[in-house]
Amino acid sequence: MSWRTPFLTSLHSRDIREKSHDSFISAYTRLANRTSNPTTTSLTSDPTNPLAPDQQLITDLLEAQTSKGLLQSQLAAAQAEVVSLQGQIKALEKVAREKERLERRNVDLESEGRAKSRAIQVFAPPCLDQDVLVEGRGIGLIVVAMGRIYKTRC
Repeated sequence: MSWRTPFLTSLHSRDIREKSHDSFISAYTRLANRTSNPTTTSLTSDPTNPLAPDQQLITDLLEAQTSKGLLQSQLAAAQAEVVSLQGQIKALEKVAREKERLERRNVDLESEGRAKSRAIQVFAPPCLDQDVLVEGRGIGLIVVAMGRIYKTRC
């Protein structure tokens, strides 16, 4: 039974301590209830009827909590927009890389086509028309004209 006496004494001292702060706890509870329900009218400072200091503190706290909530929602929206924009940036960078790759390939194919055209003009016999695609090796030539393949010697 020796443990009961200190335990009951500590509970009694705790109850006295908590009851001394009961006015603060109830004021904060009322403030929290008003903050959670924004449709109620808030306390306003009226020059003809000044608020008591504790009411002024409650009003200031309410305004601070309201502005904090608004700022937090704006921050969340801005962060979501940043994430969305970062995703769009990555997609645009991917498209730009693909565009550069295709442009390089186009340039390579154009230069290859010009080189083949020069080779055809150099090695083609004079009897071939310029509009005919020729692939030549040595003396025998393969001529592709109008979808048909011909072997020719000129």
